[in-house]
Amino acid sequence: MASLPEFVRILIHEAHEPPMLRKTTFSFFMIAILTLIGTEQAYACSCLMPEGPISKLVGEAKQSSHSIFSGKVVKITENPDAQKFQDQYISVELRVIDIWKGTLGKTVTIRTGSHDGNCRFPFKVNQTYLIYAENSTMYSPTEMLSTGICSRTTLYAKGKQDIRYLGKSKKPA
Repeated sequence: MASLPEFVRILIHEAHEPPMLRKTTFSFFMIAILTLIGTEQAYACSCLMPEGPISKLVGEAKQSSHSIFSGKVVKITENPDAQKFQDQYISVELRVIDIWKGTLGKTVTIRTGSHDGNCRFPFKVNQTYLIYAENSTMYSPTEMLSTGICSRTTLYAKGKQDIRYLGKSKKPA
């Protein structure tokens, strides 16, 4: 029996134990298994980032995004009532600087996940970003602009290469 896993050897050995001891051992074994499995749902953000020339990547992102703009983060607010997955978000208020796609006012609020497991983009107040946003119900029961780490959203300084391929920008209304 040396090649069998330890728990299998214990179960085989306990088959020869008195019934009460077998029930107790079985109960502990089941509790251990259920504890390892858990009852909570786990979510993970997984991105398959496309490869290719930057012009192609920006073109595809422009086509699939609802809005593309640059903006400076004014305020970040976590949802205090985050019971369901859909409620686990952060609202990010931005002062819009330039718009490449979509119609936006001078300020806009978008959402992103509240933790890494739901694709949170790590916005910081007073930082400027190039944002690829989509209308989504991921963080809201109704469609809202949202973004995450699976988009091309990035710090503005790192997105300058994208800007060359986005075309002419316009100012917010």
